[in-house]
Amino acid sequence: MQSETQHSYPSSQALYFDVRKGAHSVGSSVRDAASYVLWSLARSQDAPTMRPYALEIARRLVAVSVYDREIHIRRAASAAFQENVGRLVRSFAIHHASQFTNRLHLNLERVPSWH
Repeated sequence: MQSETQHSYPSSQALYFDVRKGAHSVGSSVRDAASYVLWSLARSQDAPTMRPYALEIARRLVAVSVYDREIHIRRAASAAFQENVGRLVRSFAIHHASQFTNRLHLNLERVPSWH
């Protein structure tokens, strides 16, 4: 039996969008827009509406915040994660979220590019 959080949602799939074009790749605009969509969902939706999706969204945003090769995408995903945690932490009892987001924010620029 598959739980609701194991489904894949278009906005979270877009966080990983990348297409190779010769020696470079395109897709950072899509990944940036996906981060913005997830950031805006946290601001526009109430906690009960977001409950089924919160954990999967958080996992994907953390992965992008740490591993994306573009610094502006890492920052956008980090901001979306912080907004989701900040608005939903009381409802979902995510422990130590503020410590994690502070460490993540401080270390974003130290993560090497993954070319």
